[in-house]
Amino acid sequence: DVRQQELEQARRELPARLDAVLDAIYAAYGTGWDDVAGSDPRRSGLAQEALWLVRTLLRLNDDGSVPKDNPFVGSATHLPEIYSFGHRVIEGMDFHPQTGALWASEHGPMGGDEVNIIQAGGNYGWPLLTYGIDYDGKPVSQRRWREDLVEPAIIWVPSIAPSGTMFYT
Repeated sequence: DVRQQELEQARRELPARLDAVLDAIYAAYGTGWDDVAGSDPRRSGLAQEALWLVRTLLRLNDDGSVPKDNPFVGSATHLPEIYSFGHRVIEGMDFHPQTGALWASEHGPMGGDEVNIIQAGGNYGWPLLTYGIDYDGKPVSQRRWREDLVEPAIIWVPSIAPSGTMFYT
């Protein structure tokens, strides 16, 4: 069963990153290395399946319960703990010191590393959109932008391999 295999693989890298603030815990849920390049469409496409936790950013209360104001509470199409989805690999998160917005750095494929300003309920497009190419040299996606998906605030081509994220003030 594909779901069971994905969950077993994801447990080996869960979570990618955690950030705690007064109102919630944010956990970036990644997957195993064999899915990173996106060359297996059964698995890379899970980032767009909102009833899975793969490649999502979760928002939880400190006791593990789901905040009542999460964007998908009560939804039949999305898990309630999901705050945003369609991420590739979140490597770092920090809250902007002046705006309070959550920013996240993500690894792209060859080219296409990015920084996103996280929006509640936002779909960040992986693997439908990317500025990078797969490791075999083929395009991951045919498009780089789509109106209904959240555009990165910053992209790097070629890749810089971002890791932690912080604001220096």
